[in-house]
Amino acid sequence: MDPSFLLAFPLLLALSTPCSACICKILHPQTFYCMSDIGELTETLEKCPPRRRSCPGEQKHRGGGALVIRTVFKETAWGTLKSMTHFFLLSVVVADIIGQGRGTFLKRNYKIRVTEILKAPQNVGKIDHLYTPKDWNKCGYEVRTPHQSQLLIAGYLRRGSLHFTRCHLVYFWNSLTREQKLGFRAGYERGCKCKVQPCLFCWRDCPEPDVTDCVWQQRGCDYQIWEGNHSLYSICAPAPSGHCEWTRINVSSYQPPITTPPTTSMNPSME
Repeated sequence: MDPSFLLAFPLLLALSTPCSACICKILHPQTFYCMSDIGELTETLEKCPPRRRSCPGEQKHRGGGALVIRTVFKETAWGTLKSMTHFFLLSVVVADIIGQGRGTFLKRNYKIRVTEILKAPQNVGKIDHLYTPKDWNKCGYEVRTPHQSQLLIAGYLRRGSLHFTRCHLVYFWNSLTREQKLGFRAGYERGCKCKVQPCLFCWRDCPEPDVTDCVWQQRGCDYQIWEGNHSLYSICAPAPSGHCEWTRINVSSYQPPITTPPTTSMNPSME
């Protein structure tokens, strides 16, 4: 299945509701861990540089940050087509919200203390601020109490700040099963070459999965909470047959290393 469909899944469901509402269907926890979002694609037509003998198919990657740029050159009859794709990597952390920060006109800001980094770009600095839309109808998150502890949050990093909406992920860490915790710490990474395919239409049979798919069905097509064996205890991972299959996460056989937060600080983004 096309992975871009999974990325668009919450958006499609939101668009099917009135424009003043924010109703997001939750994704499988493995999808949250594995996904990255395509933020921008630009194409320009240029001549091949004199020293370059072969342009088609060349790829360049720049990593180490929240933004990865992939450049592809393709030879055409009119010149060389240069395509640049920007990938914003989804980061996943466990954090305490410790107070209100200085927000912007459109975004609410919270000060956070990250207690565990589950997924982030390499060499990431200290993450100490959280930004979310002020408008609840635009899927903003609002803290109802002065402090909230041990929140599982997924969002996009910009200059040491985490930007997210309720459609990304915000969940109480202590409400997860042991299998889900292990999945976020180590297990889900093993299944990132597979795709969790939600069964969207209850009035029709679920689609037949491809070799890289695992069908994920929620009772009544209600994707508001994680429930059932596949959501709470399982990972979609490659099997010896070469197909991706649901496998229960074995919490007794593995003790994952914990990534501790870095000690260096970065200035928060004020966008």
